[in-house]
Order: sequence, then C-alpha cells, then structure tokens
Amino acid sequence: MSDKNPIINPKALPFNSIEFDSIENNHFIPAIEEGIKRKNMLYQEMSNDTSEPTFDNTLLKLENSDNLLSRAASTYFHLFGSESDKEMQAMAPKISPMLSKCSNDFYLNENIFKRIDHIYKNMDDLNSEDQRLVEVYHMNFVRNGANLSSKEKEKLRSIDEKLAELSPQFSNNVLNATNTYYIHIQDESDLDGLPDNLVSTASEDAKSRDLDGWVFTHQMPSFLPFMKYCKNRELRKKLLISRSKSCYKDDFDN
Repeated sequence: MSDKNPIINPKALPFNSIEFDSIENNHFIPAIEEGIKRKNMLYQEMSNDTSEPTFDNTLLKLENSDNLLSRAASTYFHLFGSESDKEMQAMAPKISPMLSKCSNDFYLNENIFKRIDHIYKNMDDLNSEDQRLVEVYHMNFVRNGANLSSKEKEKLRSIDEKLAELSPQFSNNVLNATNTYYIHIQDESDLDGLPDNLVSTASEDAKSRDLDGWVFTHQMPSFLPFMKYCKNRELRKKLLISRSKSCYKDDFDN
C-alpha cells in the first residue's frame, strides 16, 4: 500500500533525508508510477490552461510541483549504481522507459512549450534570478526537441525509446563486469607497498570466495589504492588492462 511506502510517504527527516534503511526493492516501481501519475496530472492541467502565461502560473507552478518522481528515480539509480542486486537490476528495463516517456510527454508538449516560449519572449520585467530560471526551462525544452516538427518529434521518441531500452542493459553489463572480475594474489611479496587496511580487506574478500591469499577487484575502494600503491608494475598493468577491456567481447559485451 502506498501509505506504507517510505518513498511516497517519507518521514520528516532533517534535510529531507531519504530513509534508505526502510526502502525495499518493491517500493521503487509503485513510487515511480505514482510520481509519473502526479506529473502527468500537472502537465495535463497546464496543457489545457488557456490563461495568459505568467512566471507565477507556469514556471513557479512547475518549480513548486510535487517532487516524488525525481526523489524516487534518484533514490533508485543511486542504489542501482552503488549496491545493486539482481532484483534491482531487473527493474531497470521497466523503469528507464517509463521515465523516458514521461520526460518526452513534458518536453514535446506543444501547449506547455508555447507558455514557456511566451514568457521567454516577454521576460524583461522579471528580476535576474527569475529570468535565469526562464532561460534554463526554455533551453531544456529546445534541447529536448520542442522546436522539432511532428514527424521529427516522433523520430526522437523512437530514438529515446531505444536508448531507454539499451541504457539499463549497458549499465547492468558494466555493473556485472565490475562485480565479477578480480585478480588473485598468493605471493605475499606482491603486496609490497599496499596499505595494511587494503591488504586486510583483500584477505577477507579472498576468504569469502574460498580462496587463500588476497583478492583485488575493479571496485573503486580496491582498484584505486591498488593502482596507486602496488609496487608490482605487472600486477598494476594486469588490473588496469582488465578494467579497460571490461564489457568488450566478454560475457558482458557492450
């Protein structure tokens, strides 16, 4: 139920912090669907508005609109990139097209753009901060296809749909490759130069894989200090080349 979804109904935390400890994978899609529903209601209302476009009834209305969608999407993609599991990865092919369509429905809406464009062409009386906001909105609309013909807009939608399909597949491949590859060190002399805390972590990683010795991976907390401190040039070369070639003609080919 939506009232129990901590993304849709967050606690009043300092700095609007996100309740990461309360969020489960099954909360994301309902929150994004609800966020899109709210956005579409706003866009429909604005599209049907025949009143004189002003900064307050258009730009300010957009700025002060419900932020559930951006909150839900940013939370999902933050966790997707930092501690994703297979269940979370499987949601990306559904979430990405939903967000792409919602974005296109906004930026390719002729009536909304006409309102933005009218304000943009008549903003001399606005203060500099408000003018800047108008400029940013207008620029974003133009860059996202607002001035294209109907035929070109449909072509853009088709391209964006394909990108929305390929993007999570690409990201999943990168993530899987990063999580899969490692180098296994068994000779203690090869650890020369490495900080004690990194060696300790590498030992624990090896044990978790039922291996003796030490394991170093493409994960940044392992990769970066290894590349910086390891005195064995050949091992640094091996790890660097493997990372540079990941997702190229391997099990996660992009």
